[in-house]
Amino acid sequence: MFTTKIVLLTAALVAIPVAAATQADTATTLRSQYENCVYDAVGNQWIKAPKISSALAVETAFQMCATEEQAIYSLLDGVNVPFPQAQATVVGIKLKLKGKVREIMEDPAGYKQRHQ
Repeated sequence: MFTTKIVLLTAALVAIPVAAATQADTATTLRSQYENCVYDAVGNQWIKAPKISSALAVETAFQMCATEEQAIYSLLDGVNVPFPQAQATVVGIKLKLKGKVREIMEDPAGYKQRHQ
């Protein structure tokens, strides 16, 4: 039992610098996964209902991507970001996504040309 505790403590202490170094990578990965989830969800809705409004499509996508959103909140909580600041961060991500989705859906060909 004592040996197990020493092994676990040693592993935790060794992991601390690695964890700090990878937090930024983890944040980038989680944000990318969330964005990809939203784009996929919007795209699938748009294929099925080409006249869907961008606002409805993206808000529905946000609901469909709740697990990815929760992962972002969990990471922020894990690094002791206060909830109001974490909430503001997630809202900022959502607003940027909503704007980009709106831009794409309003002029898909023009968006593609501007971002090649």
